[in-house]
Amino acid sequence: MPSPDNLQILLAEIAELIRRDDIPRRIDLTRRALRLIDRQKAPELWAALTGSLAMSLVMGPAGDPAGNVE
Repeated sequence: MPSPDNLQILLAEIAELIRRDDIPRRIDLTRRALRLIDRQKAPELWAALTGSLAMSLVMGPAGDPAGNVE
């Protein structure tokens, strides 16, 4: 099982990524964080990160925003 410290490190780094140029890194880190979270045990955090990932995908710098949605 992954360490909670690893999750805290990811969350701290995600919180600092606020520029448009940071979006690809934010997407990567958010996906990694979501793999460490049990949706049943932390539904609010899971939902917040999922929403953040969705917004990052829509706002991503590459191509048409509609194409960035999985």
